[in-house]
Amino acid sequence: MTESRIAEIIIDSFWDILIPGLTVTIPLTAISFAIAMVIAIAVALVQFAGIRGLRQVARFYIWVVRGTPLLVQLFIVFLWPAKCRYTPGSSSCGHHSIFHK
Repeated sequence: MTESRIAEIIIDSFWDILIPGLTVTIPLTAISFAIAMVIAIAVALVQFAGIRGLRQVARFYIWVVRGTPLLVQLFIVFLWPAKCRYTPGSSSCGHHSIFHK
């Protein structure tokens, strides 16, 4: 009895949960893709431009992005800014590991 009721609740609320999720996910994906394309095109143009200093910066960026696992990049993007919040009397931005509290 309770299992069929739970299944009925899940089935009835499926679209109520899915639609709001899609209204956030699809625009977020489109915006992320657009930003990534701008960065990729800019780095590619710098590589082909032949300006020595910029070309080395672009190669370093590519080396870092391709050489680190995606999970590590996500940790850096999402955990480091939280670690760098301003606290009165502190001049550092997480001088030790970003994983400590």
